[in-house]
Amino acid sequence: MEDGSKSDFLYLKGIYLEKEEKEDDALGCFRESIEISANLRRYDQSFYDCILRIMSCASEKTSYYDSVKYGFIAVNTPIENQREYSLIHRIYSTLVIAMLNSGLFSDIPDVVEKGLPLVQNQLQPDDEEYYVMPFSEALAWLMMGNTEKAESIYEKLNQEKSGSISLQSSLSTLRQEIAKSKEENWDERKARRFEQIDNIGQSLLLANPSTTEGSALWKDYLSMTRKSLEFFHFDASDPKDEDIWTHAIANMIVRFYVQCDNLPDRASEEYDNILCCKNFLNYHNGFHRKKPTTWRNIQDALNEDEVAIEISCVPEDILIIKKNEPHPICIPLDSLLFMEIAILDKNDAIAVDAAYSPKGALAKMWKIIEPSLGKNIRTIFVSGSNLFSEINYGAIALDEGKTVSDKYDIHLMLCTSDILEFKQHKKNGYRSACLIGGVDYKESKPRSSEPSARFRDADWNFSPILPQNMRSGFHYLPNTLKEVNDIKMIMDSIGIANTVRTGKEATEEFFKSNDNHSPDIVHLSTHGFMLAPLFNDTTGQKLKKDLGTQYQTVLSQSGLILSGANKKWEKNIRQKINDGILTSQEIATLNLSNTNLAVLMACKSGLGGTTNLTGVPFGVAYAFKMAGVKQILCCLWDVEDEVTSTMIHTFYQNLFSTGNARKALEKARKGLIEEGYDSPFYWAPFILVE
Repeated sequence: MEDGSKSDFLYLKGIYLEKEEKEDDALGCFRESIEISANLRRYDQSFYDCILRIMSCASEKTSYYDSVKYGFIAVNTPIENQREYSLIHRIYSTLVIAMLNSGLFSDIPDVVEKGLPLVQNQLQPDDEEYYVMPFSEALAWLMMGNTEKAESIYEKLNQEKSGSISLQSSLSTLRQEIAKSKEENWDERKARRFEQIDNIGQSLLLANPSTTEGSALWKDYLSMTRKSLEFFHFDASDPKDEDIWTHAIANMIVRFYVQCDNLPDRASEEYDNILCCKNFLNYHNGFHRKKPTTWRNIQDALNEDEVAIEISCVPEDILIIKKNEPHPICIPLDSLLFMEIAILDKNDAIAVDAAYSPKGALAKMWKIIEPSLGKNIRTIFVSGSNLFSEINYGAIALDEGKTVSDKYDIHLMLCTSDILEFKQHKKNGYRSACLIGGVDYKESKPRSSEPSARFRDADWNFSPILPQNMRSGFHYLPNTLKEVNDIKMIMDSIGIANTVRTGKEATEEFFKSNDNHSPDIVHLSTHGFMLAPLFNDTTGQKLKKDLGTQYQTVLSQSGLILSGANKKWEKNIRQKINDGILTSQEIATLNLSNTNLAVLMACKSGLGGTTNLTGVPFGVAYAFKMAGVKQILCCLWDVEDEVTSTMIHTFYQNLFSTGNARKALEKARKGLIEEGYDSPFYWAPFILVE
């Protein structure tokens, strides 16, 4: 039987089974019919009717997961093919109600904007269903804290209202909710929302995720948590907000890890959990705001010869998205191999060389991954969580003296959702640069003007709690002066405009002056800092609370050191803003979207530390991404200055000859090997984050 005929047969069979009151069997037929029609891109009456029947059934059972899932399939079909308006307008209305009941408020405004013309084209103002979607949108805006938009919709509905008694009552209730929202503290509402989510999670302890009902409840809980993290605003500088999101993420991940091994379509939920954890702070903070993304969005962006890989630390899973797979592929990682990778000491050259060798722990992991890729795969987008974010996947050795990057076109990312933006990047070349190095950490040039009000007064007071070896400030790095001067000479020779700041002129104020008109290349050779590990244990948490400053949140605990910083670091001098301590939080708020490449040649400036179970590398590289930078060259561990200097010089020469940062880095790597630095310890730490 051909697929088109099979779809029609399943649709009719489903209707028959429905009449026979064999509901579960009928739903199975409708689902299969939808899948076949979607693959054929055949959006006819039976396709929409199948979806509407599933949504109606789901609503009756008060489990709205299927309603949302299949409703989105319908509304995302090409609009020119949606000829069955009598069905599609009902699907839109049902979908909005299902999203509202599921706590998925965020997408409701977009769905209403797209669907309201279709709905109102089929109905008259005296029909109560005419007002369902805008009424639900008003409630959604209320739940997201936007009272103004909710009130504007209410006023419009109140003017257009019909004579329906039930609608009059609903509008009265909406008016009361708006008044209550105006009086209520938004922070209290947010905290209460996450307390409700936590209570829902606790109530699921006895819900079996392998059953139909238990599966729907668990998926609703996970989706509700993700959506709330995505759309309830979080202030990156507020420790109270940080407590809320770290608690919510920890609960979601632990419950998923402990109780959801038998959850149907588990890999899809796990992938979306990872995307939410890695991106949620970027939804609300920093200049470059991301939009919420699902694994389906990533799959749609992939070509036939491309895959996306997320490697999770909790649980220890390898998740792979391929173009035509119905779900992400999940490969559990052996616990012994996980421990072998976890104990890797990146400061030990022998240990690093062993790990990256053909028989090392990383090669073993790659041999687990590769069979699932397929023979036609040429391009790999990979991102790791927690300790897996500290691996140069392209440097992993294969047989016959090759590495992964020799065999595949591999791209390292902070999150695979960045594929969506990567595909849209336009290569504009490299015409301008800003270079900072040879920084004088004891002195700084006086400021010429007051800084932007965007940056808060920073009271640095870490000295009493820092380890003894960190209290004396930062020493001068003479090789960084030579480094930026050499790069300047290369740029001058080929006509690339550049600005260099060294010594006491390498100020935080100068760096921030790039806001809104940043150059194509930003190069920083200086010290970095990462304080988050100090606060990971019980003692550290107490020290963190004792600070009494803004430096308590995750983005404030890493950054770069610029001129004059030692005055603040050593003596706790109170100075407004431009004190030489450039935190990741300050970097994230800048508009550096014109910058194609940031080169961070600083210790501890790579991917940074992690927070709770998020798996997110909240370091300087993450902040530059939040600021809109396209590519970031950074270092996973410290190597000798001579090696770094040689590598960076070769890198820039190749960059300007090829116009491609990834190819330039690969050539620089081979150059180091040819010069005798053939140990992975020397060439593997340099990575390009895209």
